Amino acid sequence: MWRRGVIVKFPIRKISAATLRIVDEQGVPIPVGACVQLEGSLEPFVVGRDGLAYIEDLQEKNVIVVSWPENKCRVAVPFSVDEGFVPYLGEFECKKGK
Repeated sequence: MWRRGVIVKFPIRKISAATLRIVDEQGVPIPVGACVQLEGSLEPFVVGRDGLAYIEDLQEKNVIVVSWPENKCRVAVPFSVDEGFVPYLGEFECKKGK
């Protein structure tokens, strides 16, 4: 109607996220489609080309579990929050059995 308004609420939340490259112990990128999860979290993320992954809800110290049909490994990832910015953290080696 004329001179009426509508209030729309968007579910906006702050996130602590980053991108990183994950490689195995031989330096080979983790395969595309591998599942990446923060230890203790239920939310999965997917590895893209060249071992690149985007992960949310990062804390100062993180352990990431990476799994795919042939393998499973873990990687420790430090993180410092930088509001309004999604940093690239670099390359991390995923180690089996830890």
